Amino acid sequence: MTLKNICQVIMQYVFYKVRCWIACCVLVPMGLAHGAGPNEHETNALPMSVSQHLALPLECKTIPTRHEQICVATTQAKLNPVNDVVFYHRDAQQQLTLLQAKHGDIALMWLHGFSTGGKYTIMGEAEEGHPSFIIYLTEAYLSNASTVKPVAVISDYFIASLESLDDNGMAEIRFLDSNGCGEPEALGCNGIIDIFKQD
Repeated sequence: MTLKNICQVIMQYVFYKVRCWIACCVLVPMGLAHGAGPNEHETNALPMSVSQHLALPLECKTIPTRHEQICVATTQAKLNPVNDVVFYHRDAQQQLTLLQAKHGDIALMWLHGFSTGGKYTIMGEAEEGHPSFIIYLTEAYLSNASTVKPVAVISDYFIASLESLDDNGMAEIRFLDSNGCGEPEALGCNGIIDIFKQD
């Protein structure tokens, strides 16, 4: 099974879970399930007004050495299989503040994680199964996520994943095949790169 196939299976599972959650927790209480509502022949009609609050599940990751998190709410974009993502900052008092919203166009997006000491925030994007990792200074990202520029981008067809990143900018990556490996016959290996010395 190829990395692309694995990514597709994972995304199908995630989107299935989101659709199930919406059906069970949103549509049924609102009376929008099949056969419900004032007119059984208009099951696709939306109510004139909705008094209930819609809540999406948040996936949160703690910033190392801080009592803060970056949280993500994800929905399927109109152009399947990409996603729309909303990023929030959760402070030490558990208060959420909107950081930014990104509309999916050609790439799948996610919060990959942080450097070992939390200096850098790593966002992931995958287009046709090929991951790219966009790296920001965490402090700058929390201050102005919508306009902050990345300090580095790791994007190469031969890279399968970013395993770890330290606060000095040294990243451990996993290669898809022997490209980047010391042994030509290797099926894949890990290597260390400097994120500031990428082409």
